[in-house]
Amino acid sequence: MNSFSFRKKATLSLTPVTLALAVLALSGCSPAVTLKISPSSRDSATFEASLTPTAEALVRKLTDKNDAGSGADTAQAGAPASLYNREAILVSLGNAGLRADTLEFPGKTGIRLTLTLLKSDGFLGNALSVSKESRKMTVTISRDTLARALELMPTDTRDYLDLFMAPAFTGESMTVPEYRDVIAAAYGKTLASELSASAFILTVQCPAAVTAASVSAPGTVTKASNAAVFRIPLATLLVLDKPVVAEASW
Repeated sequence: MNSFSFRKKATLSLTPVTLALAVLALSGCSPAVTLKISPSSRDSATFEASLTPTAEALVRKLTDKNDAGSGADTAQAGAPASLYNREAILVSLGNAGLRADTLEFPGKTGIRLTLTLLKSDGFLGNALSVSKESRKMTVTISRDTLARALELMPTDTRDYLDLFMAPAFTGESMTVPEYRDVIAAAYGKTLASELSASAFILTVQCPAAVTAASVSAPGTVTKASNAAVFRIPLATLLVLDKPVVAEASW
């Protein structure tokens, strides 16, 4: 990719999946999702993440969020405007079949959600499959499931995602090192290094002790009693040249 264009600026109104993959694409922290599978009631999830100072400065510049009073949430008069649009997030979550039980913005750039999954099995096509009879959970992150998530987003959010030039969204064929080079050329080596150090952490809390767990390389997984913890490099998800599949049985 030799060039890119900046389309109109937007507030961040993403669902947890695209938020983790797009907003935190240039962040040195690890976005975390915890999925709790209930044996008899609806499943639930939490999402938590925040931006590094370097990434925050870039996102504020790109989204025009340097001053208060821009329409998003603010902590107090004169404070920097929140990066997040509460109402837009709640609408997008509802469109995705998720109910937000709590939505908080801790710190300068943090976001914390607790969610109820109105439909677990078959969520976003085949992104999440839960069979309580077979005692198995499968998460599949592919370009198709991301496209399904993107369809739920408002147009300004899609424009915002263009800024990240992620092959997972653009459909381009690119390796992880090539994508890091694109980010370094566009936004600097510091952010490219932070991207390399970032990982998406998925913790699955099962109704009983985990008997087996696996994830596509280069992801890794550890088991601890009733939980399986998957760690997937964020750059891998942003390139997504092949689906990433995480499975846990109990």
